[in-house]
Amino acid sequence: MHWRPSTIPELSHLTPPQRKQILRGALSFRWWSGLVRRCALSGLLGAGVALLAFALLKRGAAGALDFTAVGAAFCAGALCGYRLQLHWLRQALRRGMVDALDGESTPVCLACGYDLTGHEGAACPECGRGRVWR
Repeated sequence: MHWRPSTIPELSHLTPPQRKQILRGALSFRWWSGLVRRCALSGLLGAGVALLAFALLKRGAAGALDFTAVGAAFCAGALCGYRLQLHWLRQALRRGMVDALDGESTPVCLACGYDLTGHEGAACPECGRGRVWR
């Protein structure tokens, strides 16, 4: 699993200037602020589901809310939101690779991420999609 944008494997096939160009274009301040917002919303959704489940399970029973479970649900929702954001970022980085390579074939399949280094064919052996040439 890749927890930081800079550790996405597709970027390891690029030269440092190309990698820097792609990351600079994809990781703007707007993206980071949106990431925080969407993770917080995912966490609130998880906490809301936990509160609803707690209310339904404890209906009629005396007892206080278990805020530990709600906090854990918030964290789990925020973590799921973060992973989803990294998945979307990975797709955006693959698209950005086409512009950064400027006339060269892409070293990875943009559809599935398969490493195409040394592969001479026009299509990806993993998913069958064609290589992107610019």
